[in-house]
Amino acid sequence: MVRVKICGITNLDDAQAAVEYGADALGFVFAPSPRQVTAEAVREMVEKLPPFICKVGVFVNSTKSLLTKTMSLCNLDLAQLHGDEGPEYCAALFPKVVKVFKANNMPSRTKLVRYKVAAYMLDIDKGAASNESEQKKLWQLAHRLGDYGPVILAGGLTSENVGEAIKIARPYAVDVSSGVEAEPGKKDRDKMRAFLIAAKSSEHVGLLLRKLMYASVGADPRVCPQNGPLQEVANLTFEGRRSIRLKEYDYSQAGAYFVTICTQNRELLLDNFAVRSMVQKWWDKLPTKFTEIQTDELVIMPNHIHGIIFITPEGQSHGTAPTSGEGEHMGSPLRKPILGRAVQWFKTMTTNDYLKAIRKDQVEPFPGRFWQRNYYEHIIRNEHDLDQIRQYVVDNPAKWEEDEYNPHQIAEDVRGR
Repeated sequence: MVRVKICGITNLDDAQAAVEYGADALGFVFAPSPRQVTAEAVREMVEKLPPFICKVGVFVNSTKSLLTKTMSLCNLDLAQLHGDEGPEYCAALFPKVVKVFKANNMPSRTKLVRYKVAAYMLDIDKGAASNESEQKKLWQLAHRLGDYGPVILAGGLTSENVGEAIKIARPYAVDVSSGVEAEPGKKDRDKMRAFLIAAKSSEHVGLLLRKLMYASVGADPRVCPQNGPLQEVANLTFEGRRSIRLKEYDYSQAGAYFVTICTQNRELLLDNFAVRSMVQKWWDKLPTKFTEIQTDELVIMPNHIHGIIFITPEGQSHGTAPTSGEGEHMGSPLRKPILGRAVQWFKTMTTNDYLKAIRKDQVEPFPGRFWQRNYYEHIIRNEHDLDQIRQYVVDNPAKWEEDEYNPHQIAEDVRGR
């Protein structure tokens, strides 16, 4: 579940209300701001808070000695750094440190990985919080930043947009201050309650979960709409139709793949929390079984799943898969074909769990096989296609009513013939 931090707390009433409504963390600003508080005031508030609430101090270019003294005095759990603090500064505070970046001051990838922090926070640039286009760019950037560690999304969030922000950014947590205020330094109870409800309920659509590594592969166009990067995937690969596998592509080499796996006869076997948990469990275990694999996005629909898998030899960096006519050196050969073995293992383990659940009368039995014999893969050609496919996965649950494998939609198609 996405965590929520209410920042800019200046008084005990607001702190206790935020906790009552479900906040996981509270932020106290020690830097110059309309929401600035003293260490003594924070200490008094913290002493009256219940256990298991994360207390965060917000600092800007503070000396390490003053910062550590303040954290100790106030019994704070984390320091949130908004200034020019570098990797060495952060390392000295690890693991009690979150480093904040904005879109206009993001370090290079090489420099970013030097920051040893508990999480990264991504905030919106000044003046851009009211610009919807800039906000969505920030959310997409936050999604990519998740390659490197937990991400806390901040900046311009309200109860009206936090649900969409979470679906796009897939953050570890969200942070809000002015979006739940009556005035600077004073929280609005209704806004806080609405924000926490929206944030906590937004991620339970289709059991869509983000991962820390990204990659690409392919899906059956009868499951994925034929538009965007999937338009070219016109050859089907099931029940006697032609395979979408590229004859010139070596599926034993490293690359990025978008995979779709369907239940046998499109039975609605996944429309159950216990079954979705089984599927998620074995998806998460793929990298432990196959060390060459990293998993990315996964969405579990009632009768099929979409997932992104990245395959790379140990010790090599990841990248998108090569395409026909592009350099052979874009992929790296593996000792054995891995994608098919990984999918088969995943299908076997989930089927075994389901059969155990049947014996315990926890789920309904199924005729024949659990999964369809075939699966579908699409090679993701470049970063642009990868971003579009991720967005397709994000949007998939909301489009279930129109999905051609929704039984209601199939019935409509039959009646229309």
